[in-house]
Amino acid sequence: MKRKTLILIFVIILILSFFIYYSFGEKGKLISPLGNTPKEKPLDKYTFENLRKANFKPSEITIGKLLKEENGFNSYMFYYKVKDEKGPLSARFAARRARQVSGLINLPNKEGIYPVIVMLRGYVDREKYTTGEGTRWSAEEIAAPPAGGGFITLAPDFLGYGESDKPSSNSIEERFQTYTTALTLLASVKNLNKTLDHQCHADQALPDSASPKIREEIPKQVRDDDNKVQDYNLCNIKSDAEKVGIWGHSNGGHIALSILAISGKNYPTVLWAPVSKPFPYSILYFTDEFDDHGKALRRAVADFEKDYDIEKYSPTNYLSWINSPIQLHQGESDESVPLRWSDQLNQELKKLNKDITYYTYFGENHNFNNGSWGLAIQRSINFYNEKLRNP
Repeated sequence: MKRKTLILIFVIILILSFFIYYSFGEKGKLISPLGNTPKEKPLDKYTFENLRKANFKPSEITIGKLLKEENGFNSYMFYYKVKDEKGPLSARFAARRARQVSGLINLPNKEGIYPVIVMLRGYVDREKYTTGEGTRWSAEEIAAPPAGGGFITLAPDFLGYGESDKPSSNSIEERFQTYTTALTLLASVKNLNKTLDHQCHADQALPDSASPKIREEIPKQVRDDDNKVQDYNLCNIKSDAEKVGIWGHSNGGHIALSILAISGKNYPTVLWAPVSKPFPYSILYFTDEFDDHGKALRRAVADFEKDYDIEKYSPTNYLSWINSPIQLHQGESDESVPLRWSDQLNQELKKLNKDITYYTYFGENHNFNNGSWGLAIQRSINFYNEKLRNP
């Protein structure tokens, strides 16, 4: 009897040992009966490889209020929608609502068909930002240069700026959303003529009692016999969706390089002092200007690197994908983007046999307002004319 009891105790201990081992594993961790579930990585969809495969569906473009009238062009608000692209392991994120993005569109006021330039700005303090900030002066000059010609310019505000919807609460994803915002706008240029035609014929009824002041507040518009109003500037302008270029300054240049690589399309591009270093150095370099000296951003980057391969998010690793001619401008006394950055970018693109023209400006600063702005903008316009009007 005693022997049987000892054997029974031994068997029970053995069974318990096997149960504990297979339940908690060699390292004492609980093993799920469903197996190991891979950790979801929602930001995987922003790798350059995955963005390259993504389908950026064109959005409807809406033209809003008139902001400015000049001899050669008119400036309006415009709006479009950006949808989250579905990517690996992120199906539940695909149902997010589309976000509205606002921006500034300049339309030449002389009848014609015009190429389109998408203009990407650099960093501007959110509290001080107004629509068109960072691209306004260059966009106006490109829209209606003194020598004639002209272009339609589209400058997105980006999420969180102007009248746009809020961006992601994740500071790293917010930066990646600038890529999808720009890529969606480029895809949406094909809808611009539909917008111009629709808004040309979307007559607005004016009551007979409308005061002269109200009528004066609708510039460039004419009241017809049916008490209707038409914006004849919108009726006379068309875009050439097959001829699209890009202009990028500072961080806008970083965005431009990224979308040139991701899209692989031929968008003749002008870069002014672009941020051309690898991610995340491209953002960490500027943290000395932050109120917290970059503490929060460094923490966010460190958390990001725990789960993601940082090399898959850096445009410098994908320059070989670029198929667009580039004109590069750099001030030699730029304290924000060092001269050596653009020197290196120029060298790397040349090694890859890319079409690159490089200009440097002695004593010039980051914003080209130390005497070289006129020359830089004229060279930019000449480049667009050569590549988009006389290819």
